[in-house]
Amino acid sequence: MAKERDPLQPIASAAYMLFWFPAILIGLALAATILHKGDLSYFGLNRPICVDGQASRPGIDVTFPGARPGTYGVTLQRVCDESLDAGQTFWVLIGRIPGFVLTMGAFFLLWRLTVHAAKDGIYASPVAGRVRFLGWWLTAGAVIAPVAESFANFRRDGTLVDEPTWQGPDISLPILLTGLGLITFARIMRIGVRMSQDLEGTV
Repeated sequence: MAKERDPLQPIASAAYMLFWFPAILIGLALAATILHKGDLSYFGLNRPICVDGQASRPGIDVTFPGARPGTYGVTLQRVCDESLDAGQTFWVLIGRIPGFVLTMGAFFLLWRLTVHAAKDGIYASPVAGRVRFLGWWLTAGAVIAPVAESFANFRRDGTLVDEPTWQGPDISLPILLTGLGLITFARIMRIGVRMSQDLEGTV
């Protein structure tokens, strides 16, 4: 008799690798940073921050109206700052971390979902609850993360020029629709669990 395939594969293995592989890489990178006395860069913190600007006249030393002291021109269209102060560092982090947290959190929740589904069974109320939580995580994160990053980038650019340009949030419709789909699927699962429990009670 052929062995029945695990219904949670291949998503269980994929979720495991998608969470732990980046987590291990980040741990190794942190250790390398400590050993190299912080020479490596995380989330672009050791890199110059730049913003588009307007040059006064082409062919001469680049000067941007409204540029903050300590900035320098790279091309006729940009100004950059190499030495980030505490405020700039904060906005750079806020401009990059939300998307990273959304992605890693989704991988973690998916991995834990497959672990509990293998333990409690697919048709269990706690599993439906975890599916719903993952759906809400993606739905809320698909909106909150881009808005937070867009606002942080606007404030970061404001440290370079007097009148930064607001760039609207880049909301991912696939992530948003996936989250809403999981919430809907969780509701269907809960109905199925209740029907299964009612049938067991009548037998």
